[in-house]
Amino acid sequence: MPTLSISGIWEGTYYYPNNDDDPVSFTAVISQNGAAIAGSASEPDVWGSGSVLYASIEGVIDCNSVSFFKTYDPLGTFAHSVRYEGTLNQDCTVISGSWNIDDYAGVFEMRREIFKSEMEQEESDAILVVSGSRLSPG
Repeated sequence: MPTLSISGIWEGTYYYPNNDDDPVSFTAVISQNGAAIAGSASEPDVWGSGSVLYASIEGVIDCNSVSFFKTYDPLGTFAHSVRYEGTLNQDCTVISGSWNIDDYAGVFEMRREIFKSEMEQEESDAILVVSGSRLSPG
């Protein structure tokens, strides 16, 4: 079975420590290129204008460990970065872990659905490596 990419649209929620505030939902669009991941995120501005906050995502994936920085648009209400570190489940549909800004930290979970057509495309794009030579599936 080919290794699945984490590229796609993820729906997530992050939680504040000790449930100090309500959880915040967010949407992330992630692209993976080798071990590097990049993308964007959006979430409601629950602290300011009630509009939407935008952020960029940059990080890495190493086996089932995912780490990235979510850096908020400096023109928005917040202009800081948040470090996320999580574990990817076996079928690449859930990332769960922790986030932190300096000593302030909480937990998060992100989910995505993999549709059958995506699985079929990944299988058709797979390259088989046999005895050091590359063969295209056929």
